[in-house]
Amino acid sequence: MTSAHILPKGCSIFARRQDENDFPYEVDILHHKLNWDIALLHIKGVHDSCYGRLARDRSLNVAQMLLYIHPYSFVGSFLVGKVAFQCVDDVVLPTGTQTCQTYLSTALQSIPRYRIIGDVWNSHVFENFETNVKWTFEKSLHPLVPLIQIYGFVFGESSSGGPVFNTEGEIMGMLSMGSGGFDIAIHVSLLRQVMREKEEHLNIETLERKDTRIPGNKEGRVNRLKEHSTKPRGDSESYSF
Repeated sequence: MTSAHILPKGCSIFARRQDENDFPYEVDILHHKLNWDIALLHIKGVHDSCYGRLARDRSLNVAQMLLYIHPYSFVGSFLVGKVAFQCVDDVVLPTGTQTCQTYLSTALQSIPRYRIIGDVWNSHVFENFETNVKWTFEKSLHPLVPLIQIYGFVFGESSSGGPVFNTEGEIMGMLSMGSGGFDIAIHVSLLRQVMREKEEHLNIETLERKDTRIPGNKEGRVNRLKEHSTKPRGDSESYSF
């Protein structure tokens, strides 16, 4: 999983291990949600990736410590940051086609339960910087994407897409961008949802392939797909980085 905005359009993607010089592994994009800035990847030929557990308790308190694996030469080291704004556990997943380009932020009118992308990027910001073309990606984001506002990290380039951990080693979010001296991470609830959507899609495809092998089973196939799509599912737990 990584940030969607760092993936080049129409280009082939290759990956490597940290101790390799070449990029021998071809990468497929399995699921791409640009307005959430999340992409789910499949690295071909790699079967021993490191995995992290997505946090079950997704609430965050002000000044709570968060960790990020150092992206450069200090292998095994962590950068330490702290939460700048509270975040509740029951965030609302964004729906619809709303974008930051036309969003009117209400963050200054009342204290929100958690930060959203629209607090960072909104119509007021873009109106003051109309000629700044580098913000094309930010304009297309969904303004209601829940985020974690962090201070204290010192990142360089190529940090987007990395996991942010709590002190128990659980993943709380994924780094996306920086703004106003803060680092911004996409909340873990969205990471979990993207994995769940892809898992459900793969399972439905499997059911379709199995049922089409049985002649005259169209009605049974439809009923099974409906039953599968409405069946409660457990939480996805793994995140590879």
